Amino acid sequence: MTNKRKKCLFNFLILFSFSFLFLTCAINPVTRKWNLMFISTEQEVEIGKKADVEITEKYGYYEDEAIQQYIDKVGQKIASVCDRKDINYHFTVVDSPEVNAFALPGGYVYITRGILAQINSEAEMAGVLGHEVGHVAARHSAQQISKALTYKIIAAGASIIYPEAQQWSQISDFIFAAIQSGYGRDFELQSDELGVRYNERAGYNPKAVPAFLKHLKMNEEGKPVYHGLFASHPDTQIRIEKATALAEKIISDTGKATYFEGRDEYLSKIEGLIYGPGEKAGIFDGPIYRNSYYRFSIAVPQGWESKESRYLFAKKHPQKEIYIALMKINLRAAIKPEQLAQKWELETGAKRINGKNVNYRGINAFYALYNSRLKKGKAQTEIVFFVRRATGFAIIATALKKDYSEAIPYFKKTFSTLRAMTKKESSLFKNRRIIIYTVKEGDTLQSLAEKFFNDKDKVKELALINGIDKDSPLKIGGKLKIPVLKETQ
Repeated sequence: MTNKRKKCLFNFLILFSFSFLFLTCAINPVTRKWNLMFISTEQEVEIGKKADVEITEKYGYYEDEAIQQYIDKVGQKIASVCDRKDINYHFTVVDSPEVNAFALPGGYVYITRGILAQINSEAEMAGVLGHEVGHVAARHSAQQISKALTYKIIAAGASIIYPEAQQWSQISDFIFAAIQSGYGRDFELQSDELGVRYNERAGYNPKAVPAFLKHLKMNEEGKPVYHGLFASHPDTQIRIEKATALAEKIISDTGKATYFEGRDEYLSKIEGLIYGPGEKAGIFDGPIYRNSYYRFSIAVPQGWESKESRYLFAKKHPQKEIYIALMKINLRAAIKPEQLAQKWELETGAKRINGKNVNYRGINAFYALYNSRLKKGKAQTEIVFFVRRATGFAIIATALKKDYSEAIPYFKKTFSTLRAMTKKESSLFKNRRIIIYTVKEGDTLQSLAEKFFNDKDKVKELALINGIDKDSPLKIGGKLKIPVLKETQ
């Protein structure tokens, strides 16, 4: 191709790109301004519907219908006053101890049980849901997906690309990144503002929004949490100040004297909420891992190091590159262990060397052998797949090839300890749940820490979970959240 033809083609592509961008703009429901938008409303809803399956598989559905219905009721109240009414909104509590809430394109909003434990009133919860509805109403994720597709269109020579199957993995990666770190400073500030406005429109105290942001800032002590919130980051303080100023201005402009807080109403609804890792995560009793919810136990080698990981647990030999981990695989329905292995292989691309059906003391399982890699070289991996209560599990045992012969006895012994627990045995293990305590005369956080935990060091935890200062006097008749050990239900 001659330079002249190349130049003509380049100019055509630039002209086509700008024409295409003009034709793919849409009016933002919140700002009423034109935004670049390759995603139609129908496509946005379809993306959300598809991602909803992944979210449910990743986090799990919190199995308390009373709480689910309560959150949906408040969420629908907020959705009814938002700026976008062309979609249906869905509100779900997910079974995660993380302090988080997030929204998918198309009206799918999620709130973790971890953040519910930190919230102290219905108005605060409405503010959190309002922030998420704000992301949906302002089409933040759709805008960012469109922006990402713009780069791809230009890179592909102005090919018209829509988010069909070939783009799904990239869109999915973007969605999960936004769940962890938020949508960026400007979009988070806008959603804070919308959360304040939607709270006021729905009759909730708009000041509950900055109050909860301040509570999270105090609680996390420098850790990144909910939508990019950092206790030590200056943007966090800016978000709090802006939300506070807006709430005060709205109250001044409306002249409204009172708003609904709903502290007692909220606390009564979340009594019994699982607190912390929860029974589904299981616990260690010495070298024995027990999971009272799924009713099974496994013994791991003594003296092995615990490693940070995304698994329920991960253990490493003190000297060798030998690892044993337990992975949870959320499913939509019960399947056979071999089918679970096939599902995992399809998702990871792992090639099975051999496999067989096995039974470990009341648990049907499937054993498989794979070639794999660790950072230090080629490895061998043995996996035992099994299913409990429509949820998949995999005991993953991996060793560098040079250590594999030494690892085999460890792997064999660990697999052989897998066994089913009886319902009676499972009920002996306790889980932390929220109870609501009415303050009596003479009560202090110190006395309550001793009464419920026999530990004065729990004062700080009690103060943080209730959003109060650890030295504040308690109001007689007031309500407090206290996470206590209760038998597995």
